[in-house]
Amino acid sequence: MFVAHRPTHWLLIFALISQVGAVAQDKQQSRDQDEPIRLKTDLVTVNASVTGANAGAIKSLKETDFAIYEDGVKQKISHFSATEEPFTLLLLLDISGSTRDEITLIKRAARNFLGELRFDDRVGVIVFSRDVEMIAEFTDPRADVSSAIDGIATTEGEDGHRFTSKTGTSF
Repeated sequence: MFVAHRPTHWLLIFALISQVGAVAQDKQQSRDQDEPIRLKTDLVTVNASVTGANAGAIKSLKETDFAIYEDGVKQKISHFSATEEPFTLLLLLDISGSTRDEITLIKRAARNFLGELRFDDRVGVIVFSRDVEMIAEFTDPRADVSSAIDGIATTEGEDGHRFTSKTGTSF
């Protein structure tokens, strides 16, 4: 048995005990950091956009205006908030031979869609026929996206034929 009679011995013993405790705590923390954190939740986020008969956004909705069902069973809405957050979307436009008679309508609908987007929303545009091409990037200014849409045309057939190997749709 060790007996310390002088104050310096007590100070030394206290310092040693403190060091051993700190090392044990560091090992426990490093073990805790290496272990994955597992969480279980039954909370599901559902985003919704609501438009009226005139295609304008309805912004004055409350929690009681919504009902959520899962497998036919009504679910409780735990949290509700009405926000207008920017979103990113990719507009896909079919320019294959089958849309030749509708290309003007497709372009007009795409431009109208752009007109409904908010300033912070980001949009990219892909056209597809036999080939797939991104004609507007998410980072492009809105005017450039609109110009890219104005410039699209259906793929021309070969030798005066409407449908050829060049005008098909690749999936």
